[in-house]
Amino acid sequence: MIDVLQNPTFYRENGIQMPKGVLFQGPPGTGKTMIAKAAACESDIPVIYASGSEFVEIYVGTGAKRVRDMF
Repeated sequence: MIDVLQNPTFYRENGIQMPKGVLFQGPPGTGKTMIAKAAACESDIPVIYASGSEFVEIYVGTGAKRVRDMF
């Protein structure tokens, strides 16, 4: 994944589509956030971090506003 982010032209030239995002899923404490932060640092790209608990408020209406404000 890091190589894809660092060398996108190589993959595009070979007909490989770039991923639109990555979703890590698993129980708490398994290192999902740590892997995401390490990959972002290694590939030297801007990353927006968002945890699942931040989007729980979507059902009340304030979570959707936060997502729109990010972009």
